[in-house]
Amino acid sequence: MIGSVAFAHVVIVENRGAVGGPVVYCQAKPTSNGCLPAIVSSGNPSATATSGFVIRSTNTINNKPGILLHSLAGRSHLPFQGGTLCVTPPIRRGPLILSGGNPPPNDCSGVFALDFNAFAHGLAGGNPSSALTVVGTAVTAQWWGRDPQSPLPGGSTLSNAIDFAVGP
Repeated sequence: MIGSVAFAHVVIVENRGAVGGPVVYCQAKPTSNGCLPAIVSSGNPSATATSGFVIRSTNTINNKPGILLHSLAGRSHLPFQGGTLCVTPPIRRGPLILSGGNPPPNDCSGVFALDFNAFAHGLAGGNPSSALTVVGTAVTAQWWGRDPQSPLPGGSTLSNAIDFAVGP
């Protein structure tokens, strides 16, 4: 028989953002005032660069604290504080960031921003995993922010999420 081939197993490779850059996924939790936080990034995740890859959440409630949640364990879709947790436990946290924006009252002018390359190298506070400076490490990340007017549970808001691989 010509062209007959048998395969013992099939390997499926999940896109971790390595080829086309970071991939945005998951559903954000609307804020109490109707904002829908959106995660965006600029630059390139790098094992060697100490700056240049910023992960932001736009359309965020102004003047509130937030934290970039991240994981090395992949994507998830779990109920969490009235929204969706998009990163798989165990979850690590970046440093506390203030959203800034217009003076009160609450609106959608806040932006959380963290240079993830600086964070990975210990230059932005927090306690980063050493794996964040290893080429090929797959990372998922999602912004969590305070929303005191949000119904319980949580009093919080969540952005959608981003999936990327650390480059050289």
